[in-house]
Amino acid sequence: MLTCLNGWSLEVFEEFIDILKTKQDEPFELMMDNFLSTLAVINNYNLQYGISDKSGNRVESIFKLKNTKDWPLKMHQFAISVSFDRDEHEKNLKDLLDEMKSCNNIKDSKELNDSIESLEEKYHKIISTYSCDSQFYSIGKPINHWDENDIKKWATYYKENSKKASEKSIYEVICVVKRAIFLHNTKQQFEPRAIQILSLLLMLHASNANISRLAQIKTGEGKSVIIAMFAAIKALNGHKVDIVTTSPLLAKRDAENKEKFYTMLDLSVGENSGTSTVKSCYKNDIVYGNVNEFQFDILKDEYSLLGTRCQRKFDIAIVDEVDSMLIDDNSKICRLSSKIPAIDELKVILTVVWQELNRTHDRLARIDGKLYCVIAPFRMDENGEIILLKPATADDDGNITDTSAVTDDNNIDENDFIEVEDPYEFIENHIKNYVENKLLTPNDKNECLLNIPKHLTGFVKQQLTKWILNAWQAKFAYRENIDYLITDGKEGIKSIVPIDYRNTGIIQTNTSWPDGLHQFLQIKHKLRISAESLTTNFLSNVAFFSRYGKNLFGLTGTLGSKEAKDLIHYIYNVDFVIIPPYKYTQFVAYPDKLSQSEQEWLNECTRSIYNEAKINQRAVLVICETKSDASKIQEKLIEKDIQLKKTIKLYTRSDNEEQNAIDNELDCGQIIVATNLAGRGTDLGTTHKVEENGGLHVLVTFLPLNTRVEHQAFGRTSRQGKHGTAQLIALTPIDSKIKYDNIEQLKQDRDEREKLYIARAKHTELKNIERRDRLFGKFCTLRQKLRQQENDTYKLDSVEELWGLWLKITFAKDDSMNDTTDDLNDELLDKKFEEFSSKILADYSSNAIFQNPFYLILKGNEYIFQKKNYDDAIDFLRDAIKSDPIFAVSARYNLAYALIKKSSDKKTEAKSELEEALKTIDNILIPQQETMLISFRITQSHTSGTQDMMGATSNTDTKSDAEDQIMNRINLLCLCKNQIEQGKSAIEDAED
Repeated sequence: MLTCLNGWSLEVFEEFIDILKTKQDEPFELMMDNFLSTLAVINNYNLQYGISDKSGNRVESIFKLKNTKDWPLKMHQFAISVSFDRDEHEKNLKDLLDEMKSCNNIKDSKELNDSIESLEEKYHKIISTYSCDSQFYSIGKPINHWDENDIKKWATYYKENSKKASEKSIYEVICVVKRAIFLHNTKQQFEPRAIQILSLLLMLHASNANISRLAQIKTGEGKSVIIAMFAAIKALNGHKVDIVTTSPLLAKRDAENKEKFYTMLDLSVGENSGTSTVKSCYKNDIVYGNVNEFQFDILKDEYSLLGTRCQRKFDIAIVDEVDSMLIDDNSKICRLSSKIPAIDELKVILTVVWQELNRTHDRLARIDGKLYCVIAPFRMDENGEIILLKPATADDDGNITDTSAVTDDNNIDENDFIEVEDPYEFIENHIKNYVENKLLTPNDKNECLLNIPKHLTGFVKQQLTKWILNAWQAKFAYRENIDYLITDGKEGIKSIVPIDYRNTGIIQTNTSWPDGLHQFLQIKHKLRISAESLTTNFLSNVAFFSRYGKNLFGLTGTLGSKEAKDLIHYIYNVDFVIIPPYKYTQFVAYPDKLSQSEQEWLNECTRSIYNEAKINQRAVLVICETKSDASKIQEKLIEKDIQLKKTIKLYTRSDNEEQNAIDNELDCGQIIVATNLAGRGTDLGTTHKVEENGGLHVLVTFLPLNTRVEHQAFGRTSRQGKHGTAQLIALTPIDSKIKYDNIEQLKQDRDEREKLYIARAKHTELKNIERRDRLFGKFCTLRQKLRQQENDTYKLDSVEELWGLWLKITFAKDDSMNDTTDDLNDELLDKKFEEFSSKILADYSSNAIFQNPFYLILKGNEYIFQKKNYDDAIDFLRDAIKSDPIFAVSARYNLAYALIKKSSDKKTEAKSELEEALKTIDNILIPQQETMLISFRITQSHTSGTQDMMGATSNTDTKSDAEDQIMNRINLLCLCKNQIEQGKSAIEDAED
């Protein structure tokens, strides 16, 4: 490994081996292990042969120590002494400016070049102005001696007279803000550092030049202070500033922390979390908020017309962790989903799809290298051979008497074996045929085996292909504790919660997967099944940030690859500036490693963590790809040394006590095993002793999605000039068709995939996002026109549902197949929308707009119980029943009530409606629920004895949440039936 590299010749190693042979302090195997561990330290720190520390000790002298067990630690201490400075030096102004020029591509950007070239002069003007009184509004003493009252007086005057300010006034404004920062933190007063003032000047220059700018500022350099100063200066000049964060917790924290600072400057600040219809925070000068809150509030304000934003304009946006929102989530869309009346009736068909998928898959068996679907009953013997079974026979009492195997080959029917080429394609075709042609096709009596609301028939047929795919994904691809968690929600009800494990590791509590995927995972684990929702109003990240035009600014620790920056520039027309750290970086990256098996990977990770934490007495942060991997590494460490149990903390969830793992300073020997939750935005402090031992060591146990996420993870250490090291130990992809011999090949492949992803985002996803945004704008105009024509809540809700269904069907191919072809051009989409709009306008004046009869039922109920208008109520309810006789039980009941209230002569008709309602409940609705209940009680995979891959094991002794939910529905139908029977009896009594 080190031979002939960095001066370590073969002869040197032969000398060390000879030294090793003379040692007898431990068995030779242990001595050899110590020797190899010492070489690993040399390799990690890339130590040159012959290098000396400050005392003149040469690196090779370590091998002459008496005890070999001391070699690894002593070599580590030597490596620290020659790799890191003991003092944390800050860079001077000249060094900062020189580095800024060298790390930015100023040749291709005149504006950026001009910005950086003018920094030194501007900085000196600020320093000189700081020691003088204000020329704009004199206080009578230098700005650097002002107190809070002085600053508030000046700020109040400046706000009222900012239009009179000259170009030179900006230096004064910066000085006042600089002084406010100093006074703001009473416990630990500090002046903004030179690099923070330089960063502020760069953002202000861009703003004055009408340029959007994103700055890369290393984590720990004080981004929140730069953001606060920039926001304050813009707000003092009359602008409304929105500070966009990645999480509502961060927004609330920063708004509260900086409130005193803004108040000192006579500025108001708030944060936009909460569920209020009208949010008064938007009246403030500065608003902090999570990006989703801003988007939801826009939709509530502009679509629902709730006045949520208090007429706030889109003036200036400052985005914290800008890469997360503009790169990772560039295609993200914030949706206000609508629960469609009666869509929960589709739970039965989702259950059927899931059970049929399992039943059919269980019949697949490989015989002589070929895959077959075995129609006849069978079981697998201990050798994996298929044993066909005779059809079961029973005695007169119904007891099974014979399930013996078929022994005669002549009794085997070839029709019992269907050869299968592609298992998914075979199952997909089978389920589609089963659902469309058997369950949903009426018989001679116009009856279906499975009944769904008529207005959703087209939706079901459109969605069926997606549902089958997502059922397959839920069964085979999505993994508990990796892709999702099962958490205890309100009232102890368990729920599926997605994990964004590839990027942030965040537990996405308020997120549901679309197109049945979430429901299939609920069915898989026998949890309560939620109804599918329909996206009707939405706002993409692209549309949101584009509202700010050239007043979009952002800061982040890592902007990423050239391709990633090109994508941001293409979408938002921004430029970029890299800000150097204010201290010299003291960081060493150990060589990357690639393991070929999980066991090798676990051993490598465990050895690395143990050596750094236990032997070298450092603090270690382990970043894992999944919660499952984190648990494996934790268990392996404890298995190696039970004492480590006391020093290991897990940080894999952001929704429970695990988030406290990062609250305190890390001491020697402490280990945090985390997911990507700790990969960004995590500020880990270390004790002085840890710094002496080399600082925080970060071990990344997987290959991150891109170089940006990788750098973010490594950026958890060596912050603000502290010592630190990091290493990547990855496992070669188990299911990959490509064999990777080294980590460089894997990284190259990763980087190529990112380029393809970005290219697709630029040329396909972005186009579709823009199209949807444009169509939504057209729909908002249509809806406003309809509202002016007739402000009928039920009609408008029906139109919203029809829009959601139209949108789903129109973009069906793009959503389900990830097709890169451009079948939907703008002209075709506009034509389709015009057709949709014309039909809506034509139907809106009549009940024809109600394709979903449940809106007619709701409207009928209002006319009965609130308006007492029984004639119109009867018309509405009759139209609803005519539209869908099966799912109109409540319509029949209320129609009977309305008929009797209108006239006592209507008893016979009313009684007839109640009898029809009872028939529907007894013959259709309850049996369908019972079918669902039975399907959950059948043990999965009973046919072949195989277990559901990656599925939850079922416990037949206790009722599942899903069974409870179905039983509640059956009980509700029974209560409804009882109420109808009482109504019928009352009519009969009245007739007598």
